[in-house]
Amino acid sequence: MIHMEEKDGKVYIHVLDVNNELEPISWEVVVDQDDFMWCVKQKEKAGAEDPKESAILDFALTGVCAGGEE
Repeated sequence: MIHMEEKDGKVYIHVLDVNNELEPISWEVVVDQDDFMWCVKQKEKAGAEDPKESAILDFALTGVCAGGEE
């Protein structure tokens, strides 16, 4: 499960993997809102079906926006 919330100029991405074999794993990624919106725009330019979701997944899994240099 991935949940995103925006607060105080930051985007908080919470990830919870309850299907892990040993025990649930969770982590949080904090991104500046400007960097997140830049990533969403890059995804739009690249033709992503859901640019916001694609940006969320990039940051949640790798901590960076895949598909462009800032």
